[in-house]
Amino acid sequence: CMANAVSTNLTHVHEAVMLFLASNALRYVCHRRNNLSSAHLIERRHVVLSFIPQEKVLQRICVRPPYFALEHLSLEGEGLTAYTKAETPIALEPSPMSAAELGRHAAISGLSLVALLQKNDDRRYYLAQKAECDYFKSDAAFGTTVKFEAKLLEMDKRTAQVTVVASIEGQAVAQFKINYSILTERTFERLFARYQKPTYPSPSPYANLLSETYERGEMWAETCVTIPAWACVGHFDGYPALPVAMLMSQLSYLAGQIMGQPYFVPKGLVEANDLCWADKEVTFRADLIAIEGITARFHCTASIEGQVVGQMSVWLEPVQTRTEIAENVRQENRRYRK
Repeated sequence: CMANAVSTNLTHVHEAVMLFLASNALRYVCHRRNNLSSAHLIERRHVVLSFIPQEKVLQRICVRPPYFALEHLSLEGEGLTAYTKAETPIALEPSPMSAAELGRHAAISGLSLVALLQKNDDRRYYLAQKAECDYFKSDAAFGTTVKFEAKLLEMDKRTAQVTVVASIEGQAVAQFKINYSILTERTFERLFARYQKPTYPSPSPYANLLSETYERGEMWAETCVTIPAWACVGHFDGYPALPVAMLMSQLSYLAGQIMGQPYFVPKGLVEANDLCWADKEVTFRADLIAIEGITARFHCTASIEGQVVGQMSVWLEPVQTRTEIAENVRQENRRYRK
Protein backbone atom coordinates (compact mmCIF):
# COMPACT_ATOMS: atom_id res chain seq x y z
CA CYS A 1 0.00 0.00 0.00
CA MET A 2 2.82 2.33 0.94
CA ALA A 3 4.53 1.65 -2.42
CA ASN A 4 1.30 2.39 -4.21
CA ALA A 5 0.91 5.66 -2.29
CA VAL A 6 4.46 6.71 -3.09
CA SER A 7 3.93 5.85 -6.75
CA THR A 8 0.70 7.85 -6.80
CA ASN A 9 2.36 10.85 -5.16
CA LEU A 10 5.26 10.73 -7.62
CA THR A 11 2.79 10.66 -10.49
CA HIS A 12 1.03 13.71 -9.11
CA VAL A 13 4.35 15.51 -8.60
CA HIS A 14 5.39 14.64 -12.16
CA GLU A 15 2.09 15.93 -13.56
CA ALA A 16 2.40 19.13 -11.53
CA VAL A 17 5.94 19.72 -12.78
CA MET A 18 4.90 19.12 -16.39
CA LEU A 19 1.92 21.47 -16.00
CA PHE A 20 4.18 24.13 -14.51
CA LEU A 21 6.67 23.81 -17.37
CA ALA A 22 3.93 23.89 -20.01
CA SER A 23 2.36 26.97 -18.41
CA ASN A 24 5.66 28.82 -18.35
CA ALA A 25 6.42 27.80 -21.92
CA LEU A 26 3.04 29.17 -23.02
CA ARG A 27 3.64 32.43 -21.19
CA TYR A 28 7.09 32.67 -22.79
CA VAL A 29 5.67 32.17 -26.28
CA CYS A 30 2.96 34.77 -25.70
CA HIS A 31 5.57 37.16 -24.34
CA ARG A 32 7.72 36.59 -27.42
CA ARG A 33 4.82 37.28 -29.74
CA ASN A 34 3.90 40.49 -27.96
CA ASN A 35 7.41 41.78 -27.37
CA LEU A 36 9.12 42.52 -30.69
CA SER A 37 11.77 44.89 -29.37
CA SER A 38 14.90 44.79 -31.55
CA ALA A 39 17.14 43.94 -28.58
CA HIS A 40 15.03 40.88 -27.84
CA LEU A 41 15.05 39.84 -31.49
CA ILE A 42 18.81 40.25 -31.76
CA GLU A 43 19.37 38.18 -28.63
CA ARG A 44 17.38 35.28 -30.11
CA ARG A 45 18.03 36.03 -33.78
CA HIS A 46 18.68 32.45 -34.88
CA VAL A 47 15.30 31.11 -33.78
CA VAL A 48 12.81 33.99 -33.90
CA LEU A 49 10.38 34.40 -36.80
CA SER A 50 8.17 37.44 -36.35
CA PHE A 51 5.52 38.89 -38.61
CA ILE A 52 5.94 42.65 -38.39
CA PRO A 53 2.99 45.08 -38.46
CA GLN A 54 3.60 47.88 -40.96
CA GLU A 55 3.05 50.47 -38.22
CA LYS A 56 6.01 49.10 -36.26
CA VAL A 57 8.30 49.62 -39.22
CA LEU A 58 6.95 53.05 -40.09
CA GLN A 59 7.51 54.43 -36.60
CA ARG A 60 11.25 53.71 -36.97
CA ILE A 61 11.94 54.82 -40.56
CA CYS A 62 11.84 57.97 -42.65
CA VAL A 63 9.71 56.90 -45.64
CA ARG A 64 5.93 56.65 -45.72
CA PRO A 65 3.23 55.29 -48.02
CA PRO A 66 2.73 55.55 -50.91
CA TYR A 67 6.50 55.39 -51.48
CA PHE A 68 6.63 52.63 -48.89
CA ALA A 69 4.64 49.86 -50.59
CA LEU A 70 5.94 46.65 -48.97
CA GLU A 71 3.49 44.09 -47.59
CA HIS A 72 3.61 40.94 -45.45
CA LEU A 73 6.86 41.82 -43.68
CA SER A 74 8.51 39.22 -41.50
CA LEU A 75 11.76 39.21 -39.55
CA GLU A 76 13.99 36.26 -38.76
CA GLY A 77 17.18 37.16 -36.94
CA GLU A 78 19.10 39.56 -39.17
CA GLY A 79 16.96 38.92 -42.24
CA LEU A 80 13.73 40.55 -43.44
CA THR A 81 11.25 39.30 -46.04
CA ALA A 82 8.62 41.43 -47.79
CA TYR A 83 6.43 41.36 -50.90
CA THR A 84 5.05 43.86 -53.40
CA LYS A 85 3.94 44.34 -57.02
CA ALA A 86 5.13 46.70 -59.75
CA GLU A 87 3.69 50.19 -59.95
CA THR A 88 6.04 52.11 -62.27
CA PRO A 89 5.44 51.66 -66.03
CA ILE A 90 8.04 49.62 -67.90
CA ALA A 91 8.18 51.64 -71.16
CA LEU A 92 10.84 49.85 -73.27
CA GLU A 93 11.80 47.49 -70.44
CA PRO A 94 9.61 44.35 -70.63
CA SER A 95 9.91 42.69 -67.23
CA PRO A 96 7.80 41.86 -64.15
CA MET A 97 9.16 45.03 -62.52
CA SER A 98 11.51 47.71 -63.87
CA ALA A 99 15.12 47.77 -62.71
CA ALA A 100 14.62 51.14 -61.01
CA GLU A 101 11.52 49.98 -59.13
CA LEU A 102 13.25 46.78 -58.03
CA GLY A 103 15.91 49.09 -56.60
CA ARG A 104 13.23 51.18 -54.87
CA HIS A 105 11.72 48.27 -52.96
CA ALA A 106 15.10 46.66 -52.30
CA ALA A 107 16.38 49.86 -50.68
CA ILE A 108 13.26 50.14 -48.50
CA SER A 109 13.50 46.46 -47.52
CA GLY A 110 17.11 47.01 -46.47
CA LEU A 111 16.50 50.15 -44.43
CA SER A 112 13.46 48.53 -42.77
CA LEU A 113 15.67 45.65 -41.67
CA VAL A 114 18.32 47.98 -40.25
CA ALA A 115 15.64 49.98 -38.42
CA LEU A 116 14.12 46.88 -36.84
CA LEU A 117 17.53 45.78 -35.58
CA GLN A 118 18.08 49.04 -33.71
CA LYS A 119 17.90 48.88 -29.91
CA ASN A 120 15.00 51.32 -29.62
CA ASP A 121 11.99 52.62 -31.53
CA ASP A 122 13.53 56.04 -32.36
CA ARG A 123 12.95 57.24 -35.89
CA ARG A 124 16.09 57.53 -38.02
CA TYR A 125 16.80 58.53 -41.58
CA TYR A 126 18.46 55.82 -43.65
CA LEU A 127 19.88 57.47 -46.76
CA ALA A 128 20.99 55.12 -49.52
CA GLN A 129 24.44 56.22 -50.71
CA LYS A 130 25.63 53.47 -53.06
CA ALA A 131 24.11 50.39 -54.66
CA GLU A 132 25.52 47.58 -56.77
CA CYS A 133 22.67 46.11 -58.81
CA ASP A 134 22.57 42.88 -60.80
CA TYR A 135 19.48 41.74 -62.70
CA PHE A 136 18.39 38.42 -64.18
CA LYS A 137 15.94 37.76 -66.99
CA SER A 138 12.44 36.57 -66.12
CA ASP A 139 9.45 35.55 -68.22
CA ALA A 140 7.01 36.52 -65.46
CA ALA A 141 4.35 39.05 -66.44
CA PHE A 142 4.45 42.69 -65.40
CA GLY A 143 2.76 43.05 -62.03
CA THR A 144 3.67 39.59 -60.74
CA THR A 145 4.31 39.63 -56.98
CA VAL A 146 8.01 39.96 -56.15
CA LYS A 147 9.59 38.72 -52.92
CA PHE A 148 12.40 40.75 -51.32
CA GLU A 149 14.83 39.19 -48.84
CA ALA A 150 17.20 41.56 -47.05
CA LYS A 151 20.22 40.39 -45.04
CA LEU A 152 22.44 42.51 -42.81
CA LEU A 153 26.14 42.58 -43.68
CA GLU A 154 27.35 45.20 -41.22
CA MET A 155 25.98 48.01 -39.13
CA ASP A 156 27.22 50.65 -36.73
CA LYS A 157 25.85 53.90 -35.34
CA ARG A 158 26.23 55.88 -38.58
CA THR A 159 26.31 53.38 -41.45
CA ALA A 160 24.88 50.06 -42.56
CA GLN A 161 25.29 47.66 -45.46
CA VAL A 162 22.79 45.05 -46.61
CA THR A 163 22.24 42.60 -49.43
CA VAL A 164 18.79 42.17 -50.95
CA VAL A 165 17.60 39.42 -53.28
CA ALA A 166 14.40 39.92 -55.30
CA SER A 167 12.75 36.74 -56.58
CA ILE A 168 9.60 35.36 -58.16
CA GLU A 169 8.56 31.84 -57.14
CA GLY A 170 12.11 31.04 -56.05
CA GLN A 171 13.83 32.44 -59.17
CA ALA A 172 16.05 35.45 -58.56
CA VAL A 173 15.28 38.49 -60.70
CA ALA A 174 17.74 40.87 -59.02
CA GLN A 175 20.28 41.18 -56.25
CA PHE A 176 21.66 44.29 -54.58
CA LYS A 177 24.37 45.42 -52.19
CA ILE A 178 23.30 48.73 -50.63
CA ASN A 179 25.14 51.16 -48.34
CA TYR A 180 23.29 53.60 -46.08
CA SER A 181 24.19 56.62 -44.01
CA ILE A 182 22.17 56.80 -40.79
CA LEU A 183 21.02 60.09 -39.27
CA THR A 184 18.97 60.57 -36.13
CA GLU A 185 15.74 62.49 -36.60
CA ARG A 186 17.16 65.47 -34.69
CA THR A 187 20.35 65.55 -36.77
CA PHE A 188 18.42 65.33 -40.05
CA GLU A 189 16.10 68.18 -39.06
CA ARG A 190 19.04 70.34 -37.97
CA LEU A 191 21.04 69.74 -41.15
CA PHE A 192 18.14 70.26 -43.56
CA ALA A 193 15.96 72.79 -41.74
CA ARG A 194 16.03 75.14 -44.75
CA TYR A 195 14.25 72.53 -46.89
CA GLN A 196 11.34 72.02 -44.51
CA LYS A 197 7.89 72.65 -45.98
CA PRO A 198 4.38 71.29 -45.48
CA THR A 199 3.58 67.98 -47.16
CA TYR A 200 0.14 66.51 -47.64
CA PRO A 201 -1.24 63.04 -48.34
CA SER A 202 -1.92 62.45 -52.03
CA PRO A 203 -2.32 59.57 -54.50
CA SER A 204 0.87 57.84 -55.50
CA PRO A 205 2.79 59.68 -58.23
CA TYR A 206 5.16 56.77 -58.71
CA ALA A 207 3.32 55.19 -61.62
CA ASN A 208 4.53 58.04 -63.84
CA LEU A 209 7.82 59.48 -65.02
CA LEU A 210 8.67 63.06 -64.17
CA SER A 211 8.87 63.87 -67.88
CA GLU A 212 8.68 62.06 -71.20
CA THR A 213 10.01 65.00 -73.20
CA TYR A 214 13.72 65.42 -73.81
CA GLU A 215 16.39 66.80 -76.11
CA ARG A 216 18.96 64.53 -77.69
CA GLY A 217 22.07 64.33 -79.77
CA GLU A 218 23.65 61.36 -81.46
CA MET A 219 24.88 59.74 -78.25
CA TRP A 220 23.07 61.62 -75.48
CA ALA A 221 19.64 62.61 -74.18
CA GLU A 222 18.76 65.29 -71.62
CA THR A 223 15.77 66.83 -69.90
CA CYS A 224 15.26 69.48 -67.21
CA VAL A 225 12.51 69.17 -64.63
CA THR A 226 11.52 71.30 -61.64
CA ILE A 227 10.64 68.77 -58.93
CA PRO A 228 7.11 69.29 -57.54
CA ALA A 229 6.52 68.44 -53.89
CA TRP A 230 3.69 66.06 -54.82
CA ALA A 231 6.21 63.93 -56.76
CA CYS A 232 7.99 63.20 -53.46
CA VAL A 233 5.00 62.15 -51.33
CA GLY A 234 6.14 59.77 -48.59
CA HIS A 235 9.78 60.81 -49.03
CA PHE A 236 9.96 62.58 -46.60
CA ASP A 237 7.13 64.03 -44.47
CA GLY A 238 7.86 67.72 -44.01
CA TYR A 239 11.06 67.49 -46.08
CA PRO A 240 10.04 66.51 -49.63
CA ALA A 241 12.94 65.10 -51.66
CA LEU A 242 12.85 63.05 -54.85
CA PRO A 243 13.56 59.38 -54.07
CA VAL A 244 16.81 58.08 -55.56
CA ALA A 245 14.91 55.27 -57.30
CA MET A 246 12.67 57.77 -59.10
CA LEU A 247 15.66 59.84 -60.09
CA MET A 248 17.26 56.69 -61.54
CA SER A 249 14.00 55.76 -63.25
CA GLN A 250 14.10 59.03 -65.19
CA LEU A 251 17.74 58.45 -66.14
CA SER A 252 17.01 54.88 -67.26
CA TYR A 253 14.21 56.20 -69.45
CA LEU A 254 16.63 58.55 -71.21
CA ALA A 255 19.16 55.76 -71.75
CA GLY A 256 16.37 53.60 -73.16
CA GLN A 257 15.40 56.31 -75.63
CA ILE A 258 18.96 56.39 -76.95
CA MET A 259 18.85 52.59 -77.18
CA GLY A 260 15.74 52.90 -79.30
CA GLN A 261 14.30 49.42 -78.76
CA PRO A 262 13.09 47.16 -75.92
CA TYR A 263 15.93 46.34 -73.56
CA PHE A 264 17.02 44.33 -70.55
CA VAL A 265 19.13 45.81 -67.74
CA PRO A 266 21.81 43.33 -66.63
CA LYS A 267 23.69 45.65 -64.29
CA GLY A 268 23.72 49.07 -62.64
CA LEU A 269 25.94 51.03 -60.28
CA VAL A 270 24.22 53.86 -58.42
CA GLU A 271 25.64 56.63 -56.27
CA ALA A 272 23.68 59.37 -54.47
CA ASN A 273 25.80 62.39 -53.63
CA ASP A 274 23.07 64.58 -52.17
CA LEU A 275 19.31 64.79 -51.72
CA CYS A 276 17.28 66.17 -54.61
CA TRP A 277 14.90 68.60 -52.88
CA ALA A 278 11.47 69.65 -54.10
CA ASP A 279 11.22 72.90 -56.10
CA LYS A 280 14.76 72.49 -57.42
CA GLU A 281 15.37 72.34 -61.18
CA VAL A 282 17.17 69.11 -61.99
CA THR A 283 18.99 68.31 -65.23
CA PHE A 284 18.83 64.62 -66.13
CA ARG A 285 21.35 63.42 -68.71
CA ALA A 286 22.29 60.03 -70.20
CA ASP A 287 25.38 59.49 -72.38
CA LEU A 288 26.20 56.37 -74.39
CA ILE A 289 29.87 55.76 -73.64
CA ALA A 290 30.59 52.26 -74.92
CA ILE A 291 29.19 49.32 -76.88
CA GLU A 292 30.53 45.98 -75.70
CA GLY A 293 29.23 43.19 -77.94
CA ILE A 294 25.46 43.48 -77.69
CA THR A 295 25.60 45.52 -74.49
CA ALA A 296 25.45 49.31 -74.39
CA ARG A 297 26.96 51.11 -71.40
CA PHE A 298 25.59 54.50 -70.33
CA HIS A 299 26.75 57.08 -67.83
CA CYS A 300 23.85 59.03 -66.36
CA THR A 301 23.77 62.05 -64.07
CA ALA A 302 21.26 64.22 -62.24
CA SER A 303 22.52 67.74 -61.53
CA ILE A 304 21.31 70.88 -59.76
CA GLU A 305 22.99 74.12 -60.82
CA GLY A 306 25.89 72.15 -62.27
CA GLN A 307 26.38 70.05 -59.11
CA VAL A 308 25.89 66.30 -59.54
CA VAL A 309 23.47 65.00 -56.92
CA GLY A 310 23.13 61.47 -58.29
CA GLN A 311 24.85 59.33 -60.90
CA MET A 312 24.48 55.90 -62.39
CA SER A 313 26.32 53.59 -64.74
CA VAL A 314 23.83 51.29 -66.43
CA TRP A 315 24.19 48.50 -68.98
CA LEU A 316 21.40 47.75 -71.48
CA GLU A 317 20.95 44.76 -73.79
CA PRO A 318 18.39 44.43 -76.62
CA VAL A 319 15.70 41.83 -75.98
CA GLN A 320 13.84 41.56 -79.29
CA THR A 321 16.74 41.19 -81.71
CA ARG A 322 20.46 40.53 -81.57
CA THR A 323 21.43 43.09 -84.22
CA GLU A 324 24.31 45.39 -83.49
CA ILE A 325 23.33 48.20 -81.13
CA ALA A 326 25.44 50.61 -83.14
CA GLU A 327 23.09 50.17 -86.09
CA ASN A 328 20.05 50.84 -83.88
CA VAL A 329 21.67 53.99 -82.56
CA ARG A 330 22.43 55.14 -86.12
CA GLN A 331 18.78 54.58 -87.08
CA GLU A 332 17.62 56.58 -84.09
CA ASN A 333 20.04 59.35 -85.00
CA ARG A 334 18.76 59.46 -88.60
CA ARG A 335 15.21 59.74 -87.27
CA TYR A 336 16.35 62.43 -84.85
CA ARG A 337 18.00 64.51 -87.66
CA LYS A 338 14.78 64.43 -89.68
